[in-house]
Parts: sequence; structure tokens; C-alpha cells
Amino acid sequence: MDSDNNQSESSQILEKLNNLDTRIGRLERKLHIDSSTTKKQNSDDESNLLSGSEINVGKFEVDEYWFANIGIVIMAFCVTFLLSMSYNGIPQIFPSLFGFAVSTAAYYFSNRWKKSFSSISKVLSIISVVLLYFSIFRLFHFNEHPALIGRNLETVLLLSGSFVGLALSFKIKNSFLIGLSISLILLSSLINGNSYIIFITTFAASILFVIIYLKFNFQYSIIYGIFAVYLTHFVWAINNPIIGNKIILTGEPQLNLLFIVAYCIVFSIGFYLNRNTSLTNKSSIVGNIMNGLGGFFLFQLVGLISYKNEMFVFDLILFIIFFFEAIILFKNKSDKYSVAVYSLTGYMSLSIALIVSTEVPLVFNFLIWQSIFVLSTAIWFQSKNIVVANFGMFITIFLAYFITASSFGIISISFGMVALISARVLNWQKDKLTIKTDFVRNSYLVIAFISIPYTLLKSVPSSYIGISWLSATLLYYLMSIWLKNTKYEWMGNFTLVASVIYIFFVGFPSLSTAFNLINIFTLIIVLIVSSIAFIKINKSKKIIAK
Repeated sequence: MDSDNNQSESSQILEKLNNLDTRIGRLERKLHIDSSTTKKQNSDDESNLLSGSEINVGKFEVDEYWFANIGIVIMAFCVTFLLSMSYNGIPQIFPSLFGFAVSTAAYYFSNRWKKSFSSISKVLSIISVVLLYFSIFRLFHFNEHPALIGRNLETVLLLSGSFVGLALSFKIKNSFLIGLSISLILLSSLINGNSYIIFITTFAASILFVIIYLKFNFQYSIIYGIFAVYLTHFVWAINNPIIGNKIILTGEPQLNLLFIVAYCIVFSIGFYLNRNTSLTNKSSIVGNIMNGLGGFFLFQLVGLISYKNEMFVFDLILFIIFFFEAIILFKNKSDKYSVAVYSLTGYMSLSIALIVSTEVPLVFNFLIWQSIFVLSTAIWFQSKNIVVANFGMFITIFLAYFITASSFGIISISFGMVALISARVLNWQKDKLTIKTDFVRNSYLVIAFISIPYTLLKSVPSSYIGISWLSATLLYYLMSIWLKNTKYEWMGNFTLVASVIYIFFVGFPSLSTAFNLINIFTLIIVLIVSSIAFIKINKSKKIIAK
């Protein structure tokens, strides 16, 4: 009975609700009210409310972070300005004590607000380290009678303040503060001015940057480290103007070149140890490029100006190190750009070693044959970048020689031979290098086509120029038959045309009858032999085709 009563009551409630809905619908139709419009308006109100809240949140973030941080930075500048002033009539330790007090207060609030105001806390921690360092620096400067005297004591105190900042940065794991603290360590060594202290400190900083890179995986910290380390050594190399010296390039002591090599090796080891997580990482690619180019140019800048006579040995050492680094990166399947940079800087070091140890024009011969070695290693590394760079160097050496050379001989012939060998090697390994264009190979052939006849024209006696050109023509035809490449056939055809023009228009008026007859008979022999050879080749091709 109870269940029947409940069901009847439920049905009555539903009937009343339906009647109410029907009446409301009639009222809306009479008043011309669209129910969908009402729904849309409600949704618009909700979206406006949300957008308003987002604006308020954004405004709150600006108010909380940007305004506060800007205020803190302005305060730090003001304190620094006050510390840099000279106060007469008071003990000179008072300004530094004031700086220490502000630095301590900044650190206190930084530690207290690290959870509630993390952004402000980070800025305060940075300001506390900067003010601590500058307050120590104030003890020794900005007055004729400073509070403390002594370059070594100043260095020890500045390094102590820098290490305090470094310890704080490790505690909060702030990459910016880590870089700043190590930069202050490097600055302290420059303020000291002693060359060996600068070298040892800079070398230690390079190791420290690598440790941070490996421990915390701060990708861009090592890039900044490379920049800071090489910049510090460069500042020393221009006579350390930070301590008031006149800017001149210096290279003493000679041991500084080995420290440049040491920096490069340390950073390379860092990238190698982190290779599993940085094979395709842009920061590691940029870092390797900066390390290779920075180390190379700094090494050459200091070495060539100060120790030109000894650079043969130093550049050979640099070549071995860079080339070994390129091999290691290639074996570990690192990015192609890093391999190319280390190998190319190694090749340039080898070139400089040859330049400083060999007289002109013999040096051109060594440099041009070096390009075969570079091309061979480029094929091994499977690097199109090295191939293109090597071709650019080949063109540069080729133009430099033909512009400056006073006579032509074996060296100029070497250009043509190297060009032919390079073109053949590229054609042989074109699939391995995945070169889709013949531009580089054709350029080598064009250089050979121009340089060989021109060299023969300048170096061979006029009576034998025609014969030598015809010999080159026969060589091209033989290469075309042996290699089954029509490009050499076209080179032979053009050389043959040039030979005919020379024999009939230059040789006949100027040479004796005997030499003219020799040239003509040689021309006839070349024409007959080449014609017979090409006829047989064409017949064999037709037979194979059938």
C-alpha cells in the first residue's frame, strides 16, 4: 500500500512540474523572450567574470614580482653608489660595514621569503652576494687612505666573498647566481694581476663550470662558462686593463698557450661526459662551436704575435688535440656541426703550422696537398660541411698563389693534379657523402682544366707548349675511357681545340719548321688514336645495348 501511495505522489509532482513548464513557455512567447539568448548571456557573464579574474591575476603578478624586483635593484644601485663615494673625516671601514649590514639583511629576507615570495627571494639572494663583494672591494678603494691595504689580502677577501656566494647558489640551485659567483672569482684573479694566479683560477673555473653542468644539468651554464673563461684570458692577454694597465697585446709567460689548450680540453670532456643527454641538444652544439672557435682564435691571437717562431710545434699540438676531439665525437655519433668545427679548427692549426715553418712559394705546395688529407677525413666523417669548407680553402689558396706567383712550375701543376684527384675522390664517394649536386666536383674539374694548360703555357718552353697541351688532351681522353666519364672527354675536346688554335695561330708564325712539323704530327697521332678508341667504345656499347 505504501509503495502505491508513493508512486501516485511522484506522478502528481511530475504532472504539476510539466504544467508549470507549459505556463512559463506561454508567458515567454507572449513577452517575446528567447530562452537561448538568456543562456548565451549567462555564459557571456561567466566568461567576462573569468577574463576579469585573469586580468586581476596578471595585474597581481606584475604588482607582486616586477615592481618589487625593480625596487630591490634600484635600492642595490643606490647602496653601491653610496659605497663608491669617498667619505673624509670618518673611519673608512664604516661604509663597508654599512654594505655588509645591507647584504646581511638582503640575505635574511631572501631566506625568510623563499617559500612565500620565491621570485623576490631569488633577487634578494643575488643582491646580497653583489653587495657583499662590493663592500669588500670598498675596504681597499675609493679613498686615499683605505681601510685595508695589500693586493694579496684583497684577493683573499674577494675570493672569500665569491665563495660565500657560490655556496649560497649551490644551496638554492640558482644557475644565474652560480654564474655570477664564478664570474666574481675570475674578476678577483684579474684584480690581483698575477699571471699564474689568473691562469690557475681560470682553469679551476672551467672545471667548476663543467661540474655544475654535469651535476645540475644547467644547459646554458657551460655556454656562459666558455665565454667567461676565454674572456678572462683575453683580458689578461691585452695587458689586464682592469687594474689600470695600458692596452697592449702580451704573451708572457709562454705557458699561457698551454692553459688555453687546457680550457678547451676541460670543456670538451664536459660535453663528452654528458653526451647521452646532449646529442641533439642545441646548447651542447653551441657550446662545442664556441669552445672550438674560441680556443682556436685566442690561441692564434696570442701565439702568432708573441711566439711566431715557436708556433710550428704549438700548432701541431693544437691540431692533434682538435682532430682527436673530432674523432671521439664522431665515434660517439655526436652532432655533425661539433665534429666539423673541431676538425676544421684542427686543419687550420695544421695550415698555420705549415705557413710559419715554410717559405713562400713552397708553402703553397704543402697547403694544396693538405686538402687531399682534409677531403679524405671529410669522407670518413661523412661531413658535407668539411667538404664545402675544404673547397673554399682550396679556391683561396689557388687564387693567392696565381696572384702572387712570379714563376710557375711543379707547384702550379700540383693545383691541377690535386683538383683532378679531389674530383675523382668525391665522385667515388658521392653516395657516402650524400652530395646531390655536382657543383663541387665540376668546380674542381674546371680548376684543373684552367690551371694545367695555363701552367704549361707559363713554365714550358714555347717550342713544346703545343705538344704538352696535346699530351694533356690525350690524358683526359684516357681518363674518360678508363673511368667511363664523359666530363673528361669534354675536357679533352676543349683542350684539343685550344691546342689546334695555338699550333696554327701562335706556333706557325714563331716556331721553326721542325717544331711545327712535330706539333702537326703529334696532333695527327692524338686525333687518330682517340678516334679509333672512341669508335671501338661506341661499337661495344651498341653491342651491349642489343
